[in-house]
Amino acid sequence: MRKRGGSLKSKTFLIAVTIALSLIIAGQVFYIYRQHIALQTLSSLYATLKEDYETLEQKHASLTSEHFSLESEHNALVSDHESLQREYDSLESQNQYLELRYDNIKDNYKRLRNTINQHSHPSNFSDFITPKDSAISPIVIQVTGGWSDQTDYGECWEDIKKMYDWVRNNIEYRGDCLFPLLPSDPTGNIQWIKSMWQFPNETLK
Repeated sequence: MRKRGGSLKSKTFLIAVTIALSLIIAGQVFYIYRQHIALQTLSSLYATLKEDYETLEQKHASLTSEHFSLESEHNALVSDHESLQREYDSLESQNQYLELRYDNIKDNYKRLRNTINQHSHPSNFSDFITPKDSAISPIVIQVTGGWSDQTDYGECWEDIKKMYDWVRNNIEYRGDCLFPLLPSDPTGNIQWIKSMWQFPNETLK
């Protein structure tokens, strides 16, 4: 009886050990299975992240290239702006110079017009009476001997007659030639007239 009882205990122990080992092995297998599933999940996630990284890297390369292109265009635009600024400054300087020249020419033309048109359309006829002209007064003194007594009007009339006779004997009358009448605007048309006024010193020439 003891022998059979000991054999039964041995079998029971072996079964218990077998069950324990089976449970341990099953647990390890399940753990390995779970690790395998996790590894597959991580591998898939890694592949996705790698793909995203490569996509981002391509975008980065594209943006870097676009940045360099835009920077190059910006530098070209800055260079063009500086060139245009220099050209603008030069043109502005030329324009200011031309404006000064234009104003100068306009003033010169105005003075020339006033001088020329004074002979045909004088604004003041008394301007042509020039007794103090250095080209006239010596001839007056030479012809009249001077007005010695300014209270003697008889002497004055005699001097007037002497000057009249001198003019008649020394100044030859000739008809006036056509004389220009300048317009107020240089681009206007010049008119030609048949009569004019001139200063005494011009008559003597």
